[in-house]
Amino acid sequence: MTTATKLAEKKNNRSGLVDVLKGLACAVIVLHHLSSYGPMVDVARPLVPDLMAFLYNYGRLAVQVFLVVAGFMAAASLAPQGLARFEGGLKLIGRRYARLALPYFVALTAAIWAAGLARQGQYSESIPAAASVGDVIIHMLMLQDVLGIDALSAGAWYLAIDLQLFALTVLILAAARWLAMHSSAEVAVQWSVGLVAVACAASLLWFNRHPELDVTAIYFYGSYGLGLLTYWAVHSSNPQTRKAMLASIAVLGVAALAVEFRERIALALFVALALLLATRSSVAQAVLNSRQLGPLRYLGRISYSVFLIHYPVLLLFNALMGQWWPHEPWANAFAMMLTFACSVAVADQLYRHVENLPLSRLRFVMLAAPLFMVTAMAR
Repeated sequence: MTTATKLAEKKNNRSGLVDVLKGLACAVIVLHHLSSYGPMVDVARPLVPDLMAFLYNYGRLAVQVFLVVAGFMAAASLAPQGLARFEGGLKLIGRRYARLALPYFVALTAAIWAAGLARQGQYSESIPAAASVGDVIIHMLMLQDVLGIDALSAGAWYLAIDLQLFALTVLILAAARWLAMHSSAEVAVQWSVGLVAVACAASLLWFNRHPELDVTAIYFYGSYGLGLLTYWAVHSSNPQTRKAMLASIAVLGVAALAVEFRERIALALFVALALLLATRSSVAQAVLNSRQLGPLRYLGRISYSVFLIHYPVLLLFNALMGQWWPHEPWANAFAMMLTFACSVAVADQLYRHVENLPLSRLRFVMLAAPLFMVTAMAR
C-alpha cells in the first residue's frame, strides 16, 4: 500500500468516526427538542414518561459532542501539526461566518414563518414571538444571546457560540505564531499547544463554572479545546508532543472534575477519549466505516442542516396536531416520530441545495440578507 493510499484511508476513517459521533449527537438533540416543546409532547408524555424525562433532562448534553468534534476538526483545518497554516485571520473568520450564515438564514426564515402559522392556531410558550426588523438584524449578526434577545429558533445560540469559538481559536493560533516569529517550528508548535491548553484550562476550571457566561465562547472553550488537543495528540509527528498532549488532556480532565464534577465535562472527556482511541484502532475504523453505519454517517454529514431546520418543522407539526388531534396520545407520539423523519428529509434538501453549494458562500449571503429582512418585515 502506498503512502498516499494510507493517508487517504486514514482520512476516510477519521471522517467516518466524526460523522458517526455527529450523527448520534444530532439525533439526540432533535429528540431533546421534541421532548421539550409542546403541545405534542404534553399529550404523548404519559405513554413513555421516563423516556421523555430523560431526553428533556439529559439530551442537551449531546452538544458536548459537537463542541469536541468541532475543536477536533478546527485543528485539522487551521493547524494540523500545531502550527497555524493560514494567512489573514479576519478573512478566515469572515469565511466561517459566511459558511454558517447562508443555511442559517434559510432556516431562520422558515422558523419565522412557521412560528407565525403556529401562533394563529394556538398559544404556547415554546412558540417565539413575532420578529421585528431589529430582532432579525441581531440574529443575522448572531448576537441575540449576548444582547439578551429571545431566540427565534432553537438552534440559533449554538451558531453564535461556534463562530465565537472558531474566531477565538484563530486569534490564539495567530498570537502563538507571532510570539514564535523568530523561533523554530517546534517552538511555534509549543506556543500554539500551550496557549490552547491555557485557554482550555481557564474555561474548565473557572469560566465553565459560571452559568451566566454560557452566551460566550469562554464558557465552552474547555470542550472545544479538548478537541483541538486530541487532534494534535493523534496526528503529531513528534512523539514528545504526542505525550505532552495526552498528559495535558488527562491533567485537564482530572483537574476539572476534581474542582467541580460536571456531567457535560465528563461527556466531553469521554468523546475526546473515543476520538483518541478509535482513530488509532484499525478495528474501530473498520466498524465505523461499515455499510451498516452508512445512514448514521450521512446523518452526521447533514447534521448542521438538521440542527437548523428541525425547529420550524417541529413548530408546524405542533400546530397541526393542536388543531386535529389535541388529545390523542398515540397520534401525537406518531407525529413526533414523523417530525423527526421529515426534519431529516427537509435537511437533506437544505444540505444538497444550500449548505453544500460549491459556489462562494459570501456572495450568496450578501444576496440572502436583504431577502431575509424583507421576509421578516412582511411577517
